[in-house]
Amino acid sequence: MERQQIFNCVKEKLQEWGFSENEIIESAHLRNDLHLDSLDQIDLLMQCEKVCGGRVTDEVSEKCVTIGDVVTALYDASAQQA
Repeated sequence: MERQQIFNCVKEKLQEWGFSENEIIESAHLRNDLHLDSLDQIDLLMQCEKVCGGRVTDEVSEKCVTIGDVVTALYDASAQQA
């Protein structure tokens, strides 16, 4: 799966949660900018894993602080499944 496709998946999920397109940029901080708590972050990763394929490890997910980090983690996980 291409990186842009993964970003679009993350973007779609965040829009479902009420975030605007302007808020959903790769540099947006999950906690500080989007006010997602740790459970929200896990939920976002899990929902996107289903679409993107692959499994992001707990160790990697704990290091995700921006949308870009989430996209990279999902991209790397999906590449390992290919």
